[in-house]
Amino acid sequence: MQYGEDAAFTVIFQGERIVAFVCGIFDRDNYLNFFCGFDYPLNEVADLYFNLPYEDLDYALRQNVLRQNVRSLHVGQTANEFKSRVGCSLEPRFFYVKSRDPVLQMLVRAGSLYLFPPAPPITERNLFREVPGDG
Repeated sequence: MQYGEDAAFTVIFQGERIVAFVCGIFDRDNYLNFFCGFDYPLNEVADLYFNLPYEDLDYALRQNVLRQNVRSLHVGQTANEFKSRVGCSLEPRFFYVKSRDPVLQMLVRAGSLYLFPPAPPITERNLFREVPGDG
């Protein structure tokens, strides 16, 4: 399947070398941020992991103006505290695990909190406050 104009790549270069990237896709009224990668040693100097999402969000928001249909941005499943600072909120994710082996099934059930610990809570932030007389 080819995504054409719906595929988005945010890339940070150092000279001609790619040092960070994000791959995303516009799907109907959503922007989905799928994969990112960065040069770990250079990240300590240039904060690539934090600069990269800002560039990617900037691109997606600018596309909203051009496409006039992007209603939500999905930015991945890690760095929750950082993402809450730019206005993101958590959406619960679920998956189901079942073994055919009754003993293994019992072990998974008994150890589920250790195998799949709940994410720590984050501070919800509302960056878009209502302005009196607006709207």
